[in-house]
Amino acid sequence: MSNTSSGESEKIEAARPTLPAMEVMSALEAPTEDRVDKVPLTLTAIVATTQLTLADVTRAQPGHTIEFDQSVDDPAILTINGRPVAEAEVMTVGDFWSVRIIRLLGEG
Repeated sequence: MSNTSSGESEKIEAARPTLPAMEVMSALEAPTEDRVDKVPLTLTAIVATTQLTLADVTRAQPGHTIEFDQSVDDPAILTINGRPVAEAEVMTVGDFWSVRIIRLLGEG
């Protein structure tokens, strides 16, 4: 609403947007299992992490070794889109890296 020079309120009406019936129906449809199953996710296996200083990083050269605190026997952490979801054993199948899930991580 806006005020007119006489101090009275002036009504302004806006037209309501309309959509074709098919667009309305498709917008109201609940996601189907088929659609949800096709959502792409990124699975990452984190085998080890470490903290470095900026000086450590800038001095790194080909051939340098960086040690981690984790043992080769420690499980990898599997993440989906950055969120930890499982612990796994890293292995190979043929010439490809693989993981065997050991334990699923719960909420919290």
